[in-house]
Amino acid sequence: MRAKTLKELASRLDVSITTVSRALAGHEQIAEKTRERVVKAAQELGYVPNRAARQLVSGRSGFVCMALPIRGPNFVDSYFGDFVMGLGEGLVADGVDLFLAAAQPGQTELQVLRHVVEAGQADGIVLTRIGEEDERVAYLKARDFPFVAHGRLKAEATSYSWLDAMVIEFLESQKAT
Repeated sequence: MRAKTLKELASRLDVSITTVSRALAGHEQIAEKTRERVVKAAQELGYVPNRAARQLVSGRSGFVCMALPIRGPNFVDSYFGDFVMGLGEGLVADGVDLFLAAAQPGQTELQVLRHVVEAGQADGIVLTRIGEEDERVAYLKARDFPFVAHGRLKAEATSYSWLDAMVIEFLESQKAT
């Protein structure tokens, strides 16, 4: 039978919910032997953490968002597809999921991002196709919301995190050596 909650898992192991939670999070206050026992039982019972409960406790969504128009040149660009796949793989390796938010015809990416930020749907944003006077950058900086840009503004007086094809190629070459 599958344990659906921390409470059920704790009951099966005859330990507290706090112990199970901390063990699964790798908390240093939990003895290694106990942590291994909890992790093993969670795997055997098919326990999957409840993302909504985790978000309530941590205040984090576990998601990074990329807003895109439903139609556009990016969807026929194989480089862009590789970029999104690599981004997703890198985030998942760190326990974070990528979601794509679609900007419908007549809706701007800024409108989509405002909704994502204000609803607390993501912990960070990935921006693509940076424009010279990009209102998305201005909005996210004004909100002090974490973001990284695929590209950069040459005239931007203040800094923000960015990368481009040359940076990506350099990082890939470093992995190969």
